Amino acid sequence: MSWEKWNKAISLQNAPLKFGDEAQAAAYRKYHQEQNGMMMLEKLISNIEGDAKGADIFEGLAVKTTSKLEILTSLRNDTKKRLLSGELTGYGFQSPRNVQDAPVQIPSDLWNGRINWERDSLTSGSIKLESLRIEELVSVEIAPAGRPSRQEQIKEAFLTLADQGKIDFSKPKTACYETVRKWVLDHYPDEENGDKGLSVKALEKHVNPLFDQEK
Repeated sequence: MSWEKWNKAISLQNAPLKFGDEAQAAAYRKYHQEQNGMMMLEKLISNIEGDAKGADIFEGLAVKTTSKLEILTSLRNDTKKRLLSGELTGYGFQSPRNVQDAPVQIPSDLWNGRINWERDSLTSGSIKLESLRIEELVSVEIAPAGRPSRQEQIKEAFLTLADQGKIDFSKPKTACYETVRKWVLDHYPDEENGDKGLSVKALEKHVNPLFDQEK
């Protein structure tokens, strides 16, 4: 299998937010931002200003944790069903991985095994696979010759950084371009094409709509 497919696919860890129900994915990101962003700080300040003492200072900070976990579990289950049905497909490496190994396409029935979403790995019987990435099977159109597209990589970078609280939505959209660009280069190095497809124009095209949506 070619490296191109593996490089363009989405990491297993981020696949549920990419391929799961859009409304649930949006709710999950909202809960994460509420728990890790300014709302937590504002709640803490409010408790202090309200003369809260001891453990009461932290009241209300761990909001909706159960709901957030339930949503993530639902998104993962939905993604697993799509993998088993063949609507989504995965690529990865047999473990232990050797330097010369190339990624392989994963048969859909193996997804009945034990999935470790955080570690991008899958175990099915005696078979263990790692560094897994997922893509949606769609009809393929012939792309015009030119610069390689980094569209999906840019989107994955932005959504991952937003989920980690590393996108400052109080600043202009352009302030996050370099952070997104660096994430793509770190996670999808391309020695042949370098940073092609990561121009300001490309980042503006793919980041701005996501920025407005997440904000």
